[in-house]
Amino acid sequence: MPSFAYIFTFGRTGYYITNVIFAFLYIGVFVSMCKIRGKPVILKLLLSFLFISISIIGGLVGVRYIKDVLVPLAICTLVIFMKSDSFQAYRKSMKMSQLIDVKNSKEFFYLLMSVIGGLFMFAGYLINTGILSQLYSFSSVGHFQIQNIEHIISNNVPLAFEQFFAAIGFRNSVNVISFDGILNIILLLFIPLMIILMRFRGNSL
Repeated sequence: MPSFAYIFTFGRTGYYITNVIFAFLYIGVFVSMCKIRGKPVILKLLLSFLFISISIIGGLVGVRYIKDVLVPLAICTLVIFMKSDSFQAYRKSMKMSQLIDVKNSKEFFYLLMSVIGGLFMFAGYLINTGILSQLYSFSSVGHFQIQNIEHIISNNVPLAFEQFFAAIGFRNSVNVISFDGILNIILLLFIPLMIILMRFRGNSL
């Protein structure tokens, strides 16, 4: 029996792999858009067209990419922007001259790109719910409800941790002195090591 992580990623017929590909494609195009300043005009036009198109397509699928890709990406760009030197300087001084520096900063441009992508993705979602749903019959994940917080804490959070470890190769019910057991120990040591390295790298920037 394949793990839940495997089924979620590949599915029984490879369905979910398209979702993973789209998520990486959207993020890749988004990163390219964030580096668009100073590029030739023709490249700017092509990237802008691709970014707008892929954002609309993401919204046409429904709410899936809004909640799985757009929202986390927007939160990341917002945190990066709020931690930027230009924003911190403006927050301390509250001077108009500093505000100009904020608007010209690359971190603000990242945030702006995520907002623009979000607007076009929401436009695609409105087309999905307002037009396509009236013309065609298809299943949708748009009508989801927020579960009871008790249920989320007691069931979903432990399941998320369990599937995370399963996805990176952790094996349950194995002897410590065995090949799988040693790999489990290495994985458990690798995670805090990566966190320490990321913290060290962040402090050195």
